[in-house]
Amino acid sequence: MTSAQPDLLKAREERVPVTLLATVGADASGRLHTCVIEDYNESGAKLVFPSAPVLASPLRVTILRLGCTYLAQVRWQDGQTVGISFDAQLS
Repeated sequence: MTSAQPDLLKAREERVPVTLLATVGADASGRLHTCVIEDYNESGAKLVFPSAPVLASPLRVTILRLGCTYLAQVRWQDGQTVGISFDAQLS
């Protein structure tokens, strides 16, 4: 694991389990990464990628089904799984 993880029990109690497809733009190349959001609330989400991504904050996270984009920060990463917090809703 990298970076300090928040109080995971508290985070899990507050987040709603979902399965939502999203794209994340967060590297210097401008490449978009596809991921699945596994849990979500108004303050953040847990993202799962097909392979461990190299991400740098800030991220642009677009939830495809909802058509909304957020500016977000990486809070922790464990291989393919990444915890983020939302800074602002962009659309």
